[in-house]
Amino acid sequence: MGVKQKSETFESGIAFFVAKIPLSKKLNPKIEKEARILRMLTDHAAVPEVHEVIEVQKKRVLIQEFVEGKALYEVIERELEEKEVESVIIQLIDVVAHAHDLGIIHRDIKPGNIMVRPDGRIKLLDFGAAKELREKEISETVTGSRPYMAPEQIMGQSQRRSDVWALGVVIYVLYTGMFPFYHAVEKVLMDMILELPPPPGFRR
Repeated sequence: MGVKQKSETFESGIAFFVAKIPLSKKLNPKIEKEARILRMLTDHAAVPEVHEVIEVQKKRVLIQEFVEGKALYEVIERELEEKEVESVIIQLIDVVAHAHDLGIIHRDIKPGNIMVRPDGRIKLLDFGAAKELREKEISETVTGSRPYMAPEQIMGQSQRRSDVWALGVVIYVLYTGMFPFYHAVEKVLMDMILELPPPPGFRR
């Protein structure tokens, strides 16, 4: 589960920023962790820039780049050209590979966290659920968005390959308009992911 927060956009000079504010000061460490991870990834064009972290009413507030564009799930609603789909996939794989090279797993890759800018470039948003693996290869917490979660992620054992699974789901949705696994009842959906073989065309 990501950091519970509200977002506000404001103007400073000619630049726009987004303020990510935790609902409780108990979540300050999550905000600080997200800022640290974003700074580690700051040299990649598909990661939003951190402006600063400030304190407001004892809450740590992350001020970061405002990304103009539409979330991928909005873009999917219109029929994308094949070159547009390929561009999104290539950029997404590149930024996730960059994060993995630095020992970071995102753990919540989904169209709602992928912003497509007017020029076609993407930004991967919301690193609030991200994890630094350091020496540990496996993260022992359950987090993520259910239709995009890998079997081991549902079991609380997130790994680099969990992001790869989520990438596969995004790609599957982009090309077919459907989820490889889906059910309106969350428990049934998780059982399907854990127990059923992947559909044709969906392999890790």
